[in-house]
Amino acid sequence: MITYDSFKELVEGERIGPPTGAGERLNGTFNGGDRTAFARFKYAGRTWKLDADSDKERVLRAYKCLESGEDPFVVTTTATGTCCLDLVDELKAGTKAKLFYAYEI
Repeated sequence: MITYDSFKELVEGERIGPPTGAGERLNGTFNGGDRTAFARFKYAGRTWKLDADSDKERVLRAYKCLESGEDPFVVTTTATGTCCLDLVDELKAGTKAKLFYAYEI
């Protein structure tokens, strides 16, 4: 699996297009979990895996944010202590659901 030098390169390299329907995930499904790594990328001096059940719309919002020169990510930890990336509140569109799953590897 390729490790992209940045999140922007990941989105461009994997040619992630707009969702075909609300809630479409990177793996093409619309529900259910899938902790399979879709791709890897570097951010803030670390390497991250983006899970296949991440919401396409959230991924594209983060990409557009980067293109405009803003940082879409917040580094945080899970309940088990794993480092993960979350999106800044402005990109979550009023929902509490995470829908973007990137973990440090």
